[in-house]
Amino acid sequence: MSAEHKVIDLDEHDHQPAESGGTTPDRHMGRWKLNVRLVAAFVVGVVLGGVGVSELRDSREERERSASVSLVAFPASAGSGISEVTGVL
Repeated sequence: MSAEHKVIDLDEHDHQPAESGGTTPDRHMGRWKLNVRLVAAFVVGVVLGGVGVSELRDSREERERSASVSLVAFPASAGSGISEVTGVL
C-alpha cells in the first residue's frame, strides 16, 4: 500500500471515510453505551414519576379524609325508647 491512502486531505470535498470498514468498533461501542444510558435514564424517570404520582394520590386521599366531617345524632331519650322531641330529627 502506498502512503497516499493513509493520509486525510482536509481540502478535499469528497468526504469519504479513510477506511472502507465503516464505523470503528470504538465509535460503535460509544453509541451503544450512549443508548444504554438514555434508556436507563428514561426508566429511572418513569419509576420516579410513578412513585411521585402515587405519593401525591395518597396525600390527596389523606387530606380528603381529614377534611370530611361526620355527624351522628341520637334522640334525647334513646334509653327509654320514647322521644319527647316533636318534629323531625
